[in-house]
Amino acid sequence: MHQPQQPMEGGDRISSLPEEIKISILCCLEVKDAIRTSTLARSWCHLWTLLPSLRFGCLRDQDPLGGNLQEEPVSSSWIKRVYHVVSSRRGPLLDFDLCHVFSAEQSPLVQSLLDLLLQKGGVQRLFLFLCRHSEPDPVVINLPSFHSLKVLKLWDCHVILPTDFPGFNCLTTLNLKWVIISNDDVHLLIHTSKNLTAFRGINFVASEGPLSVNINLPLLRHLKFGINESVEKVSVVSAPCLEQARIFSLESMSWVTLELVSSVSMVSSLDLDLGVFHSCILSLCRLI
Repeated sequence: MHQPQQPMEGGDRISSLPEEIKISILCCLEVKDAIRTSTLARSWCHLWTLLPSLRFGCLRDQDPLGGNLQEEPVSSSWIKRVYHVVSSRRGPLLDFDLCHVFSAEQSPLVQSLLDLLLQKGGVQRLFLFLCRHSEPDPVVINLPSFHSLKVLKLWDCHVILPTDFPGFNCLTTLNLKWVIISNDDVHLLIHTSKNLTAFRGINFVASEGPLSVNINLPLLRHLKFGINESVEKVSVVSAPCLEQARIFSLESMSWVTLELVSSVSMVSSLDLDLGVFHSCILSLCRLI
């Protein structure tokens, strides 16, 4: 019987590993390095197309307001290469990050990428950090309805929902930061995501009129909300499972209304940092 040839001392021992182990190795690499492994051996050829997650960009660990961000807007050809990589994938794409500096004129390219992700299906975690840096206007996105989405993080962009937006039935975590959005859309986004357990909203900017944020989420456990001059009211209408809540101000404001009603009686940690408000109406109805 023919015996498989044993690799020589110092030879390629990794290529003979099971496919799932090699994919786990690729998951530890940058996308461009994972793609380059196709040239290593036949067993690695196009294996990267089975990666369950794709992360693009250099800003995942940076704060655009931290003062150390110097990158210029990414080139449109770079976005097109990202599109090609996503379109070349096989199997479900569960996790997708896009974190870089963009200009508003690149909105159609970013939108085409989001539409492709929707077409591919299966996305469970989406992080879009579309930093404008010194650009005057943000990228505008029409947020698709990702049916399997569990975690959504949107930073520094203008978000528009379709009029027939059905909501995210599987969404458990929503993180919105430096997002421009209308009052109707923020209401629609929150209240069609009934399975939310964690909601973080910081530095909303109203696209039209002041924002009045009403929270009516039966499974919500963690709430963190930073209020600026675009927000005129934050009302926790119903959150019977809420355990931790932090509501704080980001700048000096002349007027704000906060309402925490009796339906949040499970709260074990409540932090209201409202020190810079000139005037504040605060209603705590039988909180304890």
